[in-house]
Amino acid sequence: MSEEKLVLENVSKSFGEGENAVVVLNDLSLRVKAGELVAIVGPSGSGKSTFLSIAGALLSPSSGRVIIDGDEINKMSPGQMNSVRLKKIGFIFQSANLIPYLTVRDQLLLVTELEGNRNKEAKKRADDLLEKLGLAHRKHHYPESLSGGERQRAAIARAWMNNPEIIFAD
Repeated sequence: MSEEKLVLENVSKSFGEGENAVVVLNDLSLRVKAGELVAIVGPSGSGKSTFLSIAGALLSPSSGRVIIDGDEINKMSPGQMNSVRLKKIGFIFQSANLIPYLTVRDQLLLVTELEGNRNKEAKKRADDLLEKLGLAHRKHHYPESLSGGERQRAAIARAWMNNPEIIFAD
């Protein structure tokens, strides 16, 4: 039996208070095992991005538990949560969220730098990912000179850079 990588138990999220409160997620539970592919579908405004933000430790739930690779993130310090996001999770957002003053290759190397690891191996991994995604010829370009599809592929490469156990794509 595969190990569970992501568990959400009775997760709820609301914004605002009192009669102005908007419940976005209500008592959501989900278990995802290693190797599983899960698609969360629904109309705009149904809470998909909020769900991904909570599952990816970017946003705290109003109630419930979130467990990533056996560790309950609700009980972690901000520094521990940052470490989980950096080492175990890759994010691909709706908009590429590339840093305008970094080249495509440097977008990827930033991930390893945050881990204190910008070495030859990291540069080779970045170059390999860019080659696989058809961006090797654009690695020294800045985001403003890329097409929308190239920006998104650069964001995908960045999400894979730390070889995460979980990838969230919005």
